[in-house]
Amino acid sequence: MAIGLLFFAAVQVIALSGDHDVAAALQRTAAVYSSALDYYADIETTVTSTSGETPETRCRYEIAGSRPESLFTGELVVSPRRYQVRLGTDGISVWGYSATAKLYVQDPVEAQSTGLLEDLKRQHYRFFGRFQELDAFVHSAVIEGRETLRIPGQSAPVPCIRIRLSVPATDWTEQLWIEEGRALVRKSVFRKKELTETIVTTTLWRSIDPSSHGRELFRFTPPAGAKRTNQLTVP
Repeated sequence: MAIGLLFFAAVQVIALSGDHDVAAALQRTAAVYSSALDYYADIETTVTSTSGETPETRCRYEIAGSRPESLFTGELVVSPRRYQVRLGTDGISVWGYSATAKLYVQDPVEAQSTGLLEDLKRQHYRFFGRFQELDAFVHSAVIEGRETLRIPGQSAPVPCIRIRLSVPATDWTEQLWIEEGRALVRKSVFRKKELTETIVTTTLWRSIDPSSHGRELFRFTPPAGAKRTNQLTVP
């Protein structure tokens, strides 16, 4: 009986310790993203399907931000068809440029509040802003282990904590590799169940700096030969 009670108490201690560790990791990460006023990241994504019905999509992104108003995103889709588009705002005007079509849009912020500006904000939320809300998942997350990431272009391996987010009664799960030293997300594997397949989005932050910005990226000067248009379609 005494051995059973001791075992039960030990299991409780381990469970509580695990809960504390995951809470501390998520809260620390959320605090880093919340406090970042300027940031820059180089990102690559790969989207695949478990059934093969959806063609693989590979993209590269460059994002820069200077809160609260300046944002930039450069998107290069490598496959299944290649195109390149850049979006930015300095808080006064919003612009978009398709290097593929050599077309650009440049309007006051008010004119694009539900257009390019919304696309721009959505991309920054996806790759940066949402991580300041990680502490909301304290009760839906577990630490799966610790793992060293090898990131292309980075000579030193990156020690990470691997955390799984899984919210009951939802159709998605996400694994996050959070850099132990800086508390920054370096990799994500997001799985979402559809009717006939599961879509898997793998995101790798090749570089990320929460204290650097590309101020020169927020403003736009049309390249030679580019034509102005009233509407820029972002694929």
